[in-house]
Amino acid sequence: MQDEIREIGSKSAVVFVGRILGKTLELLSIVIIGYFLGASTYGSYVFMISFLAFFTIIPKFGMDTGIVSFLSRGHIDQSDKKSLATFSLVLSSLLSLFFILLLYLFKDFFYKIFVPTSVDMNLFVVLIPSIYFFTLNQIIVSILRGYKKVVEKVILVDLVSPIIKLCSIAIIVLVFKISDYSVLVFSYYLSSGIVFILLVLRLKHLDLIRLGVKNSINKKLIQYSMPLLFANSIMIINTNIDKYMIGVLLTNADVGVYKLAMQFSLILSLALVSANSIMSPIISSLYHDNKLVKLKHIYKTITKWIVVFNLTVFGGMVVFASDLVALLGAEWTLASKVLIIACLGQIVNSFVGAVTIINNMTGNQKKVLISSSITLLINIILNIILIPMFGIIGAAFATSISIAFRNIMNFIFMYKKFKIHPYDKSYFKIITIITLATAFTFLMYQITNIDLLLKYILFGSLYLFVVGLFMFKFALTKEEIEYIKNIRK
Repeated sequence: MQDEIREIGSKSAVVFVGRILGKTLELLSIVIIGYFLGASTYGSYVFMISFLAFFTIIPKFGMDTGIVSFLSRGHIDQSDKKSLATFSLVLSSLLSLFFILLLYLFKDFFYKIFVPTSVDMNLFVVLIPSIYFFTLNQIIVSILRGYKKVVEKVILVDLVSPIIKLCSIAIIVLVFKISDYSVLVFSYYLSSGIVFILLVLRLKHLDLIRLGVKNSINKKLIQYSMPLLFANSIMIINTNIDKYMIGVLLTNADVGVYKLAMQFSLILSLALVSANSIMSPIISSLYHDNKLVKLKHIYKTITKWIVVFNLTVFGGMVVFASDLVALLGAEWTLASKVLIIACLGQIVNSFVGAVTIINNMTGNQKKVLISSSITLLINIILNIILIPMFGIIGAAFATSISIAFRNIMNFIFMYKKFKIHPYDKSYFKIITIITLATAFTFLMYQITNIDLLLKYILFGSLYLFVVGLFMFKFALTKEEIEYIKNIRK
C-alpha cells in the first residue's frame, strides 16, 4: 500500500512541479498580453478558443478518458494496447478534420448565429484548425497517462508549450511591436504544432502505437467511452460556457478580465489534477484487481494532502491577490474579486478529492454523466440570471456553485458504492491553522508600509513558515510525515 502512495506522491510531485512552472510561464505570458494588448484583445481570443472547444467534443469521443482505463489494465496484452492507442488517434484525427471542414464550409452561418460582432470573423476563421491540435494533443496525453509515462507529458505539455508561447509572444510584442490578436494566434499554433510533433515522435520512440487495428478490442473501447463522451462533452461545455456567455452578454474586455482571474484560480486545481493524472491508471488497476482496501486508503491520504495545499494557497491569495492583480493596470482590478469567488468552488473540489476519477475508473461513468448534466443546467441558468445582474462577479458565483454541486454529487455516488470518506478530526485542525495564519498575515500585511516586493517576500515567507510549522506539529500524523519524507527521497 505504501508503494502505491509513494508512487502517486513522487510522480504527482513531478507533475505538480512541472505544472507550477508551466502555469507560472503562462501567467507571465498573460502579464505581457494584458499590458501590451489589453483586456479586449485577449478577451476576443479567449472567447473564440472557448467557442471552438465545443467542436472538440465529438472528435475525442470520450476516448481521452476511456483509453486511460484500458491501457492501465494488466489483463490486456501489449499488442491490444497498441491497437487501442492507434485506433483512438486515427478516429479522433478523422473526426477533427471533418468538423474543421464543416466549419469552413458553413463559416458564415456559424459566425452569424453564435459569434458576437465584436469578435473579428478573421479570428474565427484562422482559429478553426486549432480543433485538430487541441483534440489530438489531448488524446496523446491520455495514451501517455495510460502507460504511466508522466515525465513525457510534463516536459512537452507543461513546460515546452508555455515556454514556446512566452518566448514567441515576448519577441513579437517587444521586438516587432505587434499588438493585435495575431500575436496570440501565432504563439498558439507554433506551440501546439511543435508539441504535437514531439508527442507523436515520442509515441513512436516508446513503441506505444502500431499500424493495424483489432476490431474486437476497439469496439470495447467505443462501448466503454460512449457514456464518457456525453459526460466529457458536458464537462467541456461547463468549462467554457461562462466565457462564451460573458462574451455574448457583456464585452470582450470582461472576458479577458474573467479569464485572467480563472487562470489564477486554477492554481488551486494543480494538486488535484497532478494526483489525478497519476491516480487514474492506479485506481483502475486496483479496482479491476479487487484491491479495494488499498484504493480506499490511497483516496483518504491523497485527499488530505490536496486539502492542505489548496487551503494554504487560498489563504495566500486572500492576502496578496488584490495587489498582484493591480500591477497589470486599472482595467484588471476586478479580477481579484472574481479570483476569490472562483477559488471557493475549487476548495470544495479539493475537499472531496479525486471522486470523478474514481467514479470513471470503477464503472460509475453513468453517474458522472448524471452529475455533469445537472451541473450544466444549473451553470447555464445561474449564468443567465447572474451575469446581467452582477457582470463577471455573477459568472464567478455561477461557476463556483456549479463546480461545488458537481463534486458533492460525485462524492455521494462514490460513497454509496464504496462507503468511504477522507474526513477525520485532523481536518478541523487544518482549517483552524490556515484560517488563523491567514488572518494574522493579512493583518500584518495591511499595517506594514514598506516596498511592495519586500512585503511579498517577507509576509509570504512568514505565512508559509507558520502554516508549515503548525501543520507538522498538530495536523499531520506520523505516517503522513513519513510518506512525505519517502517522497523527498
